[in-house]
Amino acid sequence: ITWTDILVDAVERYDFTFAEWVHNLHRRQLGVGFPAPWFDASTILVQDSKEASPTFSVISFLKPFSYEVWGMIFGLIVFSAIIYWKMDMLISSRRRNITGADLFFPAMAFTQHHIEWNPSTHSQRIFSFSLSFWALIMGAAYTANMASFLVAPDQPAYTEITLKQATEQGAKVCARFGAAVENQLKRSYPGLKIVSGEAFSDTYLKLRNRECLVMATRASDW
Repeated sequence: ITWTDILVDAVERYDFTFAEWVHNLHRRQLGVGFPAPWFDASTILVQDSKEASPTFSVISFLKPFSYEVWGMIFGLIVFSAIIYWKMDMLISSRRRNITGADLFFPAMAFTQHHIEWNPSTHSQRIFSFSLSFWALIMGAAYTANMASFLVAPDQPAYTEITLKQATEQGAKVCARFGAAVENQLKRSYPGLKIVSGEAFSDTYLKLRNRECLVMATRASDW
């Protein structure tokens, strides 16, 4: 006797048979029907999105980088100016003090502007190329981070929480009065604060009115 024989015999004797039967073509050809599931009775938590209030700040342009990164950028610009000034002193017969132009050129290189900066030696050209390449990488990273900061405020904010965490934190959970979900919550989580609604629409309205943090319901009901 095979499991297929047992399955065929069970189908002939009874209206339904409940077991972990494997679906295959041979059993279907023998007249066994495997109904597709139509109701998902698993419990899910539904949460209302939080509207993020728009804020304006005059220093919003600094958000793509942390303050430590901005400090590193400023320090590297000053350090580059000193290095370029030292290299210019080595090839020049006259001595001169560091000027604002020495700081201006590295700063403009960071902003991706092409200015009149003509290195006359190979060492200066190599240094200028490395500084320009660094500025290219930093500019691309700034642009990418700025785009993410512009998109992030438009995303709805949610609070991730489980039923166990809700019980421990004293958070309120909405559930339809007398429904199987409410009875399941009372049995599994005795200390859970449940806010009941007479109908599904009333329960969801309580969620919208912030009377509870999340709403527990069946996946198919939702």
